[in-house]
Amino acid sequence: VTPQNVIYFLTYLPAADSSIVFKNISWDSAFVPVLFTKPLCNDISFQNSNTGIICGYSGSLKRTSDGGQSWTSHSPGNSFIFQSVQMVNPNSAYVTGSGGSIFKSTNSGINWFPQNSQTPWYINDISVLPNDSNGFAVGDFGTIIKTSNGGITYTGNISTEIPGEFLLMQN
Repeated sequence: VTPQNVIYFLTYLPAADSSIVFKNISWDSAFVPVLFTKPLCNDISFQNSNTGIICGYSGSLKRTSDGGQSWTSHSPGNSFIFQSVQMVNPNSAYVTGSGGSIFKSTNSGINWFPQNSQTPWYINDISVLPNDSNGFAVGDFGTIIKTSNGGITYTGNISTEIPGEFLLMQN
């Protein structure tokens, strides 16, 4: 859900090795498909109702700036499996995936630059605060890394233990 209450979601079609992005502009209307794409995509993130990015297999990164009417490929030119994408603010975005891959964009997903995660393990998700300085990434085998400088450096595993239990509490 974007700040303008536009809803985008991504669904998989494994038999067709593809994904579909759907859009809804009103709670009273139906979801409309805005993109059918190959290969499979794993995540979607929108900064506002117009600008968004999807990521997936074979280094796939696609971006829209017109609410999903058109999509352009902005892959960093690799074959990583991208698992997670986050648009942090109007300029910064991050994508993570296989082989410890973390890429950052400073121009809203047009160009991507590799970052050194200091781990060979799959990075499954990333969360960076809107100030684009502080963030955490998590991955396979209990990998938890953090940055306090916008991804210039990452502190290696900040935990060597995988918790046996997780608790969520509301403030």
